[in-house]
Amino acid sequence: MTSFNSAFSSRNVYLVINTLIVAIMVGVFFYRVGLRQDQISMDLQDRANQVALRVSKSVKPTLWNIYQKSIDRKYTEKVSSAILDSELSAEYLKAVVVYGNFAHVFMGRKKSLLKEIQTFNKEDRSLLITRGFEHISVPVRQGKMTIGSVSVFFNLAYNSSQLQSIRIGEFIQGGLLTFIFIFIFNVTRKAQLSKIAAEEALIDLKIAQEQLIEAEKMAALGSLVAGVAHEINTPLGVSLTANSLIEECAGKIQGFIAINELTKEKLMSNILDIINATELSVYNLNRVSKLVETFKELAADHSEGEVRSINVRDYIRQTMRTLSITLYENNVEFVLLPGEDIEIITVPLALSQVISSLTGNAIKHGFSDKTQGVLTINFLKVDAHNIQVHFQDDGVGMSQEVVTNIFEPFYTTTRHTGGVGLDMNIVYNIINKNLAGKIRVISTLGTGSNFIITLPIDLAVIKSKHPSVKA
Repeated sequence: MTSFNSAFSSRNVYLVINTLIVAIMVGVFFYRVGLRQDQISMDLQDRANQVALRVSKSVKPTLWNIYQKSIDRKYTEKVSSAILDSELSAEYLKAVVVYGNFAHVFMGRKKSLLKEIQTFNKEDRSLLITRGFEHISVPVRQGKMTIGSVSVFFNLAYNSSQLQSIRIGEFIQGGLLTFIFIFIFNVTRKAQLSKIAAEEALIDLKIAQEQLIEAEKMAALGSLVAGVAHEINTPLGVSLTANSLIEECAGKIQGFIAINELTKEKLMSNILDIINATELSVYNLNRVSKLVETFKELAADHSEGEVRSINVRDYIRQTMRTLSITLYENNVEFVLLPGEDIEIITVPLALSQVISSLTGNAIKHGFSDKTQGVLTINFLKVDAHNIQVHFQDDGVGMSQEVVTNIFEPFYTTTRHTGGVGLDMNIVYNIINKNLAGKIRVISTLGTGSNFIITLPIDLAVIKSKHPSVKA
């Protein structure tokens, strides 16, 4: 198919096909003109033959009578004129001659250059043949005996004007057909080239979307790492401080022992500080351990994208925790509304990407003209098969045009600052194709935005029924 597309789009092939169409149509033109010319010639010959047959029937009785009685073998001018003149009224006829069985002229009439009908003389035969007139001879028979013949001289050029009209008509018709064929071919070629270009553009778009999705995955993983690192730094710092205090208290005890000044009060005071510091260190190290487990879990989701069971509340909380540094830097508060714990079977990676992208979109667009903002996430069970996630911000909101087009590819309100317009289209595709869900948005200018995501509770069942759903 690729080789065909390449050949079809080649300019050389295009010119060859156009030339071939013209050559074929020229051939058809000459064939049709020749065919019509042959038909006209045959028609003239047939008409001339009919004239000869009529004259033959008219003169046969008299010719036979003359043949039997051997009387004067010439017709009078009056008889000749009565029989032959009426036939010569046809424009294409030049002469009609009746010969005896010895090839002598019984009677004949010819048409002069001035259209006057005159007596045909014997020498006129060779003259007419020399001038290019065609002739047809029909024998006059009585039974099986030939008693004479009738020759009709006619002009094939009589229909030259008709042939010229036919040629002009065929030329016009052929030219129009050639134009139509070339036009259709060119339109088809342009349509095919447009189709090829559209298919290539679609392939490029799909590749770009896949690359953007992968980039989103890496960006989400980067945010995850940055967020976890930020979360880990605080408890690790406290643990280090606590351990330093333990080390300091242990050093004091050793110092008091060395100078023999260790009292019960000093010992108990330092031991109490050591116990408190140890408890603080253990508590914060446990926090670090839990964060590392969270990181491992989320990182595994980002690398595998498998379908598994998750607690929606816990998973969204973990995802937003990884974005804490981003929220902090943009002065955005996150609120997860209370509600029941819901277990769903889904693709955690895809859900994490959606939440991360919506958060980024809110920071970039929703809070673009605000110094602070609040993101609120709530979820509820719609029925036995679906849940809804409400992702709300108290940002600047959207116009009706933006609400209508927000999920369209390449639609953006920030193209002047480098916006591409694919982020929300990627979110839409992830929810529809990867999570088998739906997303819609409710927003007006000045009232913030509410993204409502409907997800199946058991994606595994959906995938088993519809294998086209991607993980």
